[in-house]
Amino acid sequence: MTRPLVCVLAEGDWPALGATLDSVRVHGLRAVVGVTGQRERGAAPADVRAERITWRDDFADARNQLASRVDEPWLLWLDSDERLARFEAPDLDGLGADAFAVRIRDRADLTPRPIARLQRNAPGILWWRAVHETIVTRHPGDPPILDGIEILHDGYAGAAVIADKIRRNHAIAVAARARGDESWVYALEDARFAEATGGDAFKAWLAVFNHPDAAPAGPGGVDGRVEAAEALAAMGYPTPARVLLDANPRIVSLHLALLLGDARQGQPDPGRVDALVGLLRGGADDRYAMPVALLGADRAAVEGWIVDRAPKRRGATGR
Repeated sequence: MTRPLVCVLAEGDWPALGATLDSVRVHGLRAVVGVTGQRERGAAPADVRAERITWRDDFADARNQLASRVDEPWLLWLDSDERLARFEAPDLDGLGADAFAVRIRDRADLTPRPIARLQRNAPGILWWRAVHETIVTRHPGDPPILDGIEILHDGYAGAAVIADKIRRNHAIAVAARARGDESWVYALEDARFAEATGGDAFKAWLAVFNHPDAAPAGPGGVDGRVEAAEALAAMGYPTPARVLLDANPRIVSLHLALLLGDARQGQPDPGRVDALVGLLRGGADDRYAMPVALLGADRAAVEGWIVDRAPKRRGATGR
């Protein structure tokens, strides 16, 4: 039975990788770590292979470097602040696609969402984009979801850690543009940075929503505009969220964003509350994270959640 080699990119702080590597061992898998050398401390464990990677402010480039150094036919990628929580994959030899999305839980209070992390290690299968990198294969469309693998992300523990990541990712986006690269995810990092540093967040989020590459490449694809629509709704501009819901009414987070906006202005739309309750009881699009506390919730629970989290009344942007 073919099992994947787990690949991890890290700065070189081996003690900090302990939980990640332990989670790999628990599932009987082997790991290789691509070391960028930015922050070296300690030594690699005896059972872990280390490969020196040249860091060029580009996560896709780093992944492609590491993939080129190993011969295993399948690779499963973990970040250095992630743990492999579940591994119940079928025999990979029998899979027809070149890459798969697996489930990742970004925060304990959110449901897991799919993210491309499992790849066939073969020519023509490469990673692309300096940050929020994605896999490029010989097949069009989003990679199919392979249930049975779940990753836990520990990288959002605390405001200081989040602020550091926002600054780092924005710097990577700036460096990518300086090399002539362009992507909607760099606009996404502009918006997160503007929101964190007091810039014109409305303008930046609107640029994400209107970026032509943020929309799905084909019918039924994952929509990269959802986070922007949520942020704009929170600023008093609900139109983008409504546009996306017209195309896919099963995205729970957008319904919640609109209901929170309603609550800020007055009374949430009863019809939207009813529709949301139906989704939470089975029917939501599980490619988009939603609050765990609301799964299966009734009307009273949904209304209570909205009241608890509704921002204080403030003037809308008028835009």
